[in-house]
Amino acid sequence: CCSNPECGSKSEAAHDHSHDSEIFDDAVDAATASKKPKLGLDALGVGSFVYRNDRRPFNYERLLATIYKWPIPQKSVLDLRDIRPGGAGVPGVTSPWESVLRSKGQAWLTTHPRRMIEWAFAGRNFNLDDAGPWAEIEPATEIVIIGLQLDEAALRADLDACLVDDAELKAFKELVESGGGLRFDIGSKVECNLGPEQWIEGTVVAHDYIEDGWDKPAPYQVQLKDGTLIFAPIDEDWVIRASLKV
Repeated sequence: CCSNPECGSKSEAAHDHSHDSEIFDDAVDAATASKKPKLGLDALGVGSFVYRNDRRPFNYERLLATIYKWPIPQKSVLDLRDIRPGGAGVPGVTSPWESVLRSKGQAWLTTHPRRMIEWAFAGRNFNLDDAGPWAEIEPATEIVIIGLQLDEAALRADLDACLVDDAELKAFKELVESGGGLRFDIGSKVECNLGPEQWIEGTVVAHDYIEDGWDKPAPYQVQLKDGTLIFAPIDEDWVIRASLKV
């Protein structure tokens, strides 16, 4: 029988048209489909891994120094051919981080021992944001890194280099366990909590600030960006924290 819906004949002999071209077209379509490139993530070379460390926090200053060295893509439109070392277009700079499409997760920082820090990187944007207290969660850094032809060993080495060393870890633990010690030196850039969802940037200008009639000093006096002088009554993350601007 003829498969042509417009053909009413049931006999091939009675046909005044040929089906040879249809058979040929079907064969070509089948062969072409088998040769079409697969566009799945594996075929594109997209991979991922999880970086996790629950033994040591990041040294905040070293982490920022590493982040500042990452080449920022020069194009606003994503081109997968540029997701490679040297692909950011920064003259004289190649980095394994240029192969990263996205990374996301949580970070444990020395400057925020009791706060979870959200880590978010995509394209030309990188953010570290306060995500609240660790609460019942054990502090740990856990970051998913996604990209093309990733050099996992090099990326892990970069992040490992930002972790506190043995001496820094000991001092960090003593600070957290004792609840004492001032976290910020004079001149440190900080953010102060002036109300619900209102964190204002400023600079520490004095330690142990005290006014007449007080029984004990406040840990810090801070000058805000507009020049206003305020004080932080306690040295806690929910009152005063390191600036997360990067």
